Amino acid sequence: MRKAILVFTALLLLFALTSCTSLKVRMGESSDFHLLPLSAVGEPLDSYQLVTGTFPGMEDEMAVEAWLVWDDLGLELMLFAPTGQTMGKVSYDGQKLSFESTFLPEYRIIGMYIVADMQLCFASSDALEAEFGENGMILVEGFEHEVLTRRTVFEKGALVYEITYNGNVIKVSNNLRDYSYTIEIL
Repeated sequence: MRKAILVFTALLLLFALTSCTSLKVRMGESSDFHLLPLSAVGEPLDSYQLVTGTFPGMEDEMAVEAWLVWDDLGLELMLFAPTGQTMGKVSYDGQKLSFESTFLPEYRIIGMYIVADMQLCFASSDALEAEFGENGMILVEGFEHEVLTRRTVFEKGALVYEITYNGNVIKVSNNLRDYSYTIEIL
């Protein structure tokens, strides 16, 4: 249990590579991503998830259970240890963001990177394209039978993010920060 908490803490600290004073995160080498409004979700989400991934400096894959709720009232992500203990909570109301945890350091940037990743996975194409058009990044999507199967984000021709969708499994790869994880919607 203690090792899982330490590994998850290291994972979240990885996201704290830059400091910021507004609701934006460094997405590429020189581009920022401003967190999107709550309306970017399209249809409300309420999903229980198993998140597994690998991060720089980690020998083993980590696993965390999560509950994501995203609607017009807010985006909230609860994180649970394998034993069921609440590890943390990220809340975003479209203007303010909070990250609370009894196990993890309370760095605001950690919550912003988590929300940014969730928005990249679940926000509407239109909302993402509008944001990327403003910051010089390019969103490319792939579809099969009118179903989204891939999202890629490029900055100056370099692949920054790759997100693939296969049924109830979403794989996220951040090439710039060298991490990847899988979200399995249970």
